[in-house]
Amino acid sequence: MKANGQYIYISGSKGGVGKSMFAQVLADCISQHRPVLLIDTDPINAESSTVYADGKAANVRAVHIKVRLEDTRGQTDATSLLATLDASYEDDELTTIVDAPSSDAGLLSMAARIITSSCNNTGRESVFIWLVDSIDKSAVTALQGAWESLTDFDKILIVKNYRNGDRFEYFASSSAVMAIAATGNMQIVAFPKIPSHIEKYMRIDALPLCAITTKTPLGVQMMAKQMRAEIQKTLMSTGLLQANYSPETLHERQRA
Repeated sequence: MKANGQYIYISGSKGGVGKSMFAQVLADCISQHRPVLLIDTDPINAESSTVYADGKAANVRAVHIKVRLEDTRGQTDATSLLATLDASYEDDELTTIVDAPSSDAGLLSMAARIITSSCNNTGRESVFIWLVDSIDKSAVTALQGAWESLTDFDKILIVKNYRNGDRFEYFASSSAVMAIAATGNMQIVAFPKIPSHIEKYMRIDALPLCAITTKTPLGVQMMAKQMRAEIQKTLMSTGLLQANYSPETLHERQRA
């Protein structure tokens, strides 16, 4: 990670692909190593910011920022993303996670130019994460259309979400994906299916993962801890998760 923190932009080509759930779990994992600002851009549900509201998790602060998808002429507009970048500048040791809107190639290209330019100017590491599931064929089209702009990100992760099944043949056989993977600037990782009873605590009870591992029935706690450990191992393998703080250092920051 660069000296001035991280800006992680999480998106997908459609609603319901798992962006918010992944953002919440990612915030949980990273917050065990360094402070996190989670920015929820959902104009209606604000699921991510609700889960982390009111200091529910140490080392995570959540805010809700509305990002307009279209301007007054009905054209794609990503300039309101600047508000999420402004919010991330308050702490040079901060990881900012943006639970972003669904995007087509046009919005992705515009967002990528704004984000990478800003991060380069401020010394932040820019990370692009794209969620796909086994029935999301539009994900390949959007990636292919925006790829030239996306290559300026410091790190690119394509996350396969197994919530709707494990058959990703269309994705694996896509010539566009194979060409993108050959550039060496992208990694494909698997995000395991979250058990329904754990998802229920996150979606219905609005509990962050750290609370599920300590404040739910013992069996649920054990399963949540196992899932958390598996996800952390995956994040470490991508280089996205790097421990910059000891538990003692985090404790001192939280007390301050």
